[in-house]
Amino acid sequence: MKRSPLPPKDFLDECFEYNPETGSLTWKTRPAHHFASVARWRAFNTRFAGKPALNSPDGQGYLRGSISYHGKATFYRQHRVIWKLMTGEDPVEEIDHKDLDRSNNRWSNLREATRSENFYNKPRRRDNQSGFKGVSPHRDGYTANIRVRGRRHYLGRFSSAEEAHKAYTRAAEHLHGKYSRTT
Repeated sequence: MKRSPLPPKDFLDECFEYNPETGSLTWKTRPAHHFASVARWRAFNTRFAGKPALNSPDGQGYLRGSISYHGKATFYRQHRVIWKLMTGEDPVEEIDHKDLDRSNNRWSNLREATRSENFYNKPRRRDNQSGFKGVSPHRDGYTANIRVRGRRHYLGRFSSAEEAHKAYTRAAEHLHGKYSRTT
């Protein structure tokens, strides 16, 4: 997915106040040079200064909103803006929410991730029939499989779902590292 580059950090610093402990992002009183007219500057600050920013949930549960920069309004996800506020850099790839709560933008819950690493942190699928991530019923037993960089790897056949899940857990911890989620 092609993302619009974020405005420069100094511009974002003039727009937002971020609390890393709570994850809240609020609008600051913005300077007049951000606006085309004094009337728009006053109207914006009267309506938004001190209030939550970029906090409209999108269809996937991420918080987002519009930022106008050089006269062009663009929608950005809140966690990407926070990343740039905290690091000074646009995220290289994706931002993973460690606890899977896409609206929890506490700094301790965010980490940069590749598409594959973000995928490793996904929960067990809803249509899973075994009750265990990476485990599928097969004839008179169960199989364990794991995905690494988009490729499925067979881990073996087992007599119980619990045994298959142990194999999956060991492989996930080894192959997925800090991004592994086994439930």
